[in-house]
Formats: sequence, C-alpha cells, structure tokens
Amino acid sequence: MLHTVHGYWCPNCKKTVYPKVTEALPNSTQGLSLLIMTAWQTFRKKLGRLIMDAVRLDINKTELSPAIFNRRKMRLYNRLDQLIESPREDKDVNRLIKRLIRHKNELFTFLEYNDVSPYNNHAEQQIRKPVITRKISQQNRSNRAAEAHAIFMSLFRSAELQGLNPVEKVAADSKTLLAGTKIKNPNFKVAA
Repeated sequence: MLHTVHGYWCPNCKKTVYPKVTEALPNSTQGLSLLIMTAWQTFRKKLGRLIMDAVRLDINKTELSPAIFNRRKMRLYNRLDQLIESPREDKDVNRLIKRLIRHKNELFTFLEYNDVSPYNNHAEQQIRKPVITRKISQQNRSNRAAEAHAIFMSLFRSAELQGLNPVEKVAADSKTLLAGTKIKNPNFKVAA
C-alpha cells in the first residue's frame, strides 16, 4: 500500500506509519526524506504535467488533425476537472484549487485561439530593456530621475513597436514640442 507520509502520519490510513527506508531504497543515503512527498508536492507535480501537456499540444497543433486535436484538448479539460475534484486536505492545495476553479475557463485559452500565447511573460518582455538599462546605470538617484527614466523608456519602447529609431523619434518629437508645435495624430501601436 502506498502511503502519503506527513511526519510519519498517513492521512489515508489515519494512523502512524513507519516506512522501512532500507527496504524501499536499499542504497539510499538520503533516508526518509526521499519517501516523504506531501500533498502539495503531489498536486504541484500533477498540475505542472497538465500545463506542460497543454503547451506541448499547442506546439503540435498544426501537425494534428482537428479531430485528434479536439480529442486531446478535451482530455486535458477532463484531467483539470479530475484534479479540481480530487480530495484534498492541504491548505495550500485548497487555496490553489479555489483559484483554478475561478479561472478554469481561462486556463487553456491558448488552445482555443491561435493568436494567444501559452506563456504569460509578454509584459515582462516589454519591460525587460528598461529594467536592464536601469540596472546597468546604477539605478535612479531621485524620484524625479525615476519618473523621467520611466517616461523616456515608455517613449523609446513605443517608437520600437512602430519600427522607428527610438532616439531619432524622441529627439524629433522633443524638437517639435520645444518649438511650440503640437504633435499631430500620433499613431501609437499597442504593445499587446
């Protein structure tokens, strides 16, 4: 029988369990710590596999027929339902399951729409250059400098998204504003 051991206590059996490490892992030097797998670790592992399987399915989407893709997608939804409905006692698992229930319809959005990325780091990638620049330049020395830095980085990034040279664009706009002329019809592309 497989026991989930929590400090020698098995919630499945409702009794104290003393596993024999030498029988389970004869050459182990790690001892009992290798046998202890908490409910949180088990849940985290299952959820991680589910998400990685979904990402893998998204990557292979073009190579699969629509019927096979839909069948595999439905399997993922069923696995998510089973994971949410599985019995749990760990407070961290319960907290995460509440969030999964709340966002269940959005979790696999990238499988439903081709233009949606499975990765959630687009915003992080958008601010990467300004953060690296700030780090290299030894941070900002004052609040005014931090505000100016944020404004310039925003303007530079907007120019990059438009396919323009950021320095030339900001310099041209600055000259226009300093001359007292308003910038007409700025065409800004959205970063998202």
